[in-house]
Amino acid sequence: MSARVRTRPGNPELPELPRPAGRVLDARLHLLDRQCADVDDRPVTTVDDLEVHGVDGDPVPCGDQAAVVTSLLAGPVLGTRILGGRPPSSRWYRLAWSLVNDVGTRIRLTAHGDDLDVTWTERWARDRVVGRIPGGAMILGDLLDAPVRDGEGRRVGFVVDVRLVLDGPLGEESWPHRACWGCW
Repeated sequence: MSARVRTRPGNPELPELPRPAGRVLDARLHLLDRQCADVDDRPVTTVDDLEVHGVDGDPVPCGDQAAVVTSLLAGPVLGTRILGGRPPSSRWYRLAWSLVNDVGTRIRLTAHGDDLDVTWTERWARDRVVGRIPGGAMILGDLLDAPVRDGEGRRVGFVVDVRLVLDGPLGEESWPHRACWGCW
């Protein structure tokens, strides 16, 4: 039985690629368009691009110098994917590679999502839009024992219980779909 020879596709005269030590990640397959989750396993963002530098920190690796991933990039890329081009580098949110804990079906980070700049729009919408909608930022403890008033403002009772209605698959992100409360 002969030994299996690893050849490069294309030009057979090119030298054989050395097998690197450690885990091999293909950027397009394992990193791009992957969802990032924080330490609490909450979705944070998806990876839109990678920032790569030379080993010496030079932004453009030259010659046979190895390239190193320094950051995962996320940002406003929908328009550029449809119309072409690239967003300016100032519009990218950078997640340092040192924040990456694990690469699997999701990229797990070692930071809390609220501590990352990439989630500022969600925090802004939560605090300034959703939080101002009546019931938008409801805490169950605040609702229980709250007075219930009729259309004329007269107190007709207190909230004594909350019924949570499961009308979809059981899961952290999908439950409850509706909350109903009543007074007795």
